[in-house]
Amino acid sequence: IRSLRLHSRGASLNNIYDPFAGKIVIKPFAYSVMPDAHLWLKKADSFILKYCSTSPLVEPPDFCEHIRANFRRMISDPKPMETLFPGGRSRVYKRHELTGQWILEMDDSSDEKKQKWL
Repeated sequence: IRSLRLHSRGASLNNIYDPFAGKIVIKPFAYSVMPDAHLWLKKADSFILKYCSTSPLVEPPDFCEHIRANFRRMISDPKPMETLFPGGRSRVYKRHELTGQWILEMDDSSDEKKQKWL
């Protein structure tokens, strides 16, 4: 999700890690879906490397799949302020103590736990 910020209006790099809370916080942002996003999903790795990388010879093995994942997310969530950041809420992740994976915290601002993405 944070990579999609580069497709947003006023794109800028942001520090998303809160060292005091030990959490990742992705603040709300909007983007416009690229009209040909679905076509990028079908492109060969060599094409993606040529047009999406500044250093194609040293990209990690999952670079092309990461780019495709960005386009899939863009297609599946064309209105991020409604689907990814409802109510203008940030997405907050906390590291799981046992697995080390980042887990999205659920919104518990009401009496009942809502099963919505932050």
